[in-house]
Amino acid sequence: MVIGYPGQAGARGEYTVVGAQVEDIKIDAEHNSKWLYISDVLDHGNSGGPVLDTSGNVIGVVIAKAVIPWFNSVTHEKVKEQRAGVVIPLRTLAQFLLDHGIFSEASGSGIVFADSYIEERARNYIVNIQCLIKE
Repeated sequence: MVIGYPGQAGARGEYTVVGAQVEDIKIDAEHNSKWLYISDVLDHGNSGGPVLDTSGNVIGVVIAKAVIPWFNSVTHEKVKEQRAGVVIPLRTLAQFLLDHGIFSEASGSGIVFADSYIEERARNYIVNIQCLIKE
């Protein structure tokens, strides 16, 4: 589940909730980092919003949308493109914070809750922040 303030709803200060599936995991060994690719349900305004599992635990934070090219392993030709949301996993964020002297704590219940229950709890810790650009 992704909660955020995208599009016109966000401009009105209204959050939206959408279901999402983890589609892939990208591991960048050179930079010791990981990203989750989720189903293409994001829009401008979801960035910084939480991604929650079925127990209501935050598992990551939305950072972008991406178009992921898929290549044939033999011919190296592009065979398709997949649109996806890009999420920084909570474990990666926790390590970043720890590396910079900021401590965090994690816990999980393992209980699967109804989406409406998760939404009710999550809306207590999300805020709408809008960046305005003066022209």
